[in-house]
Amino acid sequence: MARIDIDYVLENTDIVSLVSEYVKLEARGKNYIGLCPFHNEKTPSFSVSPEKKIAHCFGCGQGGNAINFLAQLESISFKQALIKLATRLGLEVEEERKTKAYNLDNRIDTMYYSSDLIADYYNYILLNTKEAEKALNYLLNRGITKESIKHFNIGYAPNVDKLIVDFLKSKNISLEYAADAGLVTMASNGSYYDVFKDRIIFPIKDDKSRVVAFSGRTMSEDKSVAKYYNTQETDIFEKRNILYNFSDARPFISKENNIILVEGYMDVIRAYQENVKNVVAIMGTSLDENRASSLLRLVDNVSLALDNDKAGQDACINIGNSLLSKTNNIYKINITSKKDIDEFVAYRKEKDENFSFSDYVINNKTHYIDWKISYLKDHSKNIEAKLNNKNEILKNIAYLKEESLKDLLLSSLANNFEIDKKILVRELAALGITRDTISVNDYVPNKTKIEKLFRSQNYDINTCRMFKYFLKSRDIFFEFYEELENMNFSNLLFSKLVKNLGIYYNNYMDFEMYKFTSNVVDYELLHLLNYIDNTDFLIEEEPSIDSVKEYIEYFKKKNNLKQEFTRLKTELDNAIGEEDIHAKISILDKLKNYKK
Repeated sequence: MARIDIDYVLENTDIVSLVSEYVKLEARGKNYIGLCPFHNEKTPSFSVSPEKKIAHCFGCGQGGNAINFLAQLESISFKQALIKLATRLGLEVEEERKTKAYNLDNRIDTMYYSSDLIADYYNYILLNTKEAEKALNYLLNRGITKESIKHFNIGYAPNVDKLIVDFLKSKNISLEYAADAGLVTMASNGSYYDVFKDRIIFPIKDDKSRVVAFSGRTMSEDKSVAKYYNTQETDIFEKRNILYNFSDARPFISKENNIILVEGYMDVIRAYQENVKNVVAIMGTSLDENRASSLLRLVDNVSLALDNDKAGQDACINIGNSLLSKTNNIYKINITSKKDIDEFVAYRKEKDENFSFSDYVINNKTHYIDWKISYLKDHSKNIEAKLNNKNEILKNIAYLKEESLKDLLLSSLANNFEIDKKILVRELAALGITRDTISVNDYVPNKTKIEKLFRSQNYDINTCRMFKYFLKSRDIFFEFYEELENMNFSNLLFSKLVKNLGIYYNNYMDFEMYKFTSNVVDYELLHLLNYIDNTDFLIEEEPSIDSVKEYIEYFKKKNNLKQEFTRLKTELDNAIGEEDIHAKISILDKLKNYKK
């Protein structure tokens, strides 16, 4: 396509749906509110307007239309954000345009771009070459469909020397930068070699959908060869910050208000094929504390479906305990008889081709603490272990805010551990452990709060009121355009606003905030504009030229007075310099009329 139509992208992007993938939102009247993703806050001040198609934080001023929001949040350019949203809408974007979104003279940009390029290359090899037949058949025999192979961009690295090195050279990509990204490696003699050979390749993306690393599963039958080999940590890949499939699962996570955590890539892919798409894999057997907090800013519910071996169950307990300090809503999906989701679904499908994993997930999950009670009951080999496990579970229950849930879990603990519930209730009260929670429901936005957030800006109210008319009427704006251009506003932001409105109204007949913000990169100006747009100045719904003319005359008079005041101050300085006492007294007398 020759050009991406910005207006089409903005008009067809559901900004509430987009923001919901990054921020947990609550409906409030016509708008939605949530905790700002751009700064730390306890009281939600981030507002999303589906009617105006904009998002804005009344605390820090960040936001804008869908493109502005995505660009700011993911720290990418306007062009890159536009391409991502266009792709999201199903628009075809030329590869050349995607390439131009990166600066290939920049090391980090090259690392991202070359990783993305190699992922596509490996995928092409898997689906289209004779060398990859064994790898492709292996995946198909495991029940992985070609549609999934394409969706997850699974690839194959053939057992060929310098395949990737030569490919990168043909694309004029720096091998030094590619080595920094973990795509190739440099030997002691200075030559570069491929990192992956004879391996099925799983590209790993960051939260911004950029390929940052790879995991390669060997096709060799040599037991001395590591089954999996992963990209080492680089400047674009930090293992603790990555969840496999998160960027693609984000819209489904938001829709379900639930994220399912698993261990393996194949578990994610198998679940996806079964129409369970809110699944991500942890990179290892732990979940970073900061990462856990960021997830709970997005969803209320977390479901754990880690492997059934001891390492997986230990990881489940560690992650569950960590999450309980932040939310009540932690669940365990019961995957019985098999090691993981991949094996479990394959087993159940073989026995019953109509088996529905999506239905199974809904009907076979329990609260994490209830699962933990059963699990630790079976691992309490003596009285001492039983008491230690009971004390640990009581601490978990103490974090909960919902009294009815506490009561049910205390009953379960009492029954499973054969301890009188009354004793458990007394012990729980004696712990004195609580968890403070931040609730979006505590916040009800109103006019007073919005004005308070803007109070520190000290915008001139009369100037803002006049510009409110200009947002309502293109004709009125152009009626006074020349006078506005020559007006010396005390705050230069208003002069900038005049210029930007002139540009906007030369292209559009009506004011739409989401369209206007496409051409504004000055966040202070956006802050001012949002204040004007969101403040009720009690002006007429159908503004007249006469109404605005009074403001224009007021500001013209104010400007004239300001110019006269400046002139008299200059004359006073000259009189003082020349020691002209009579002139000094005369000027001071005139200046008395210009009290602030």
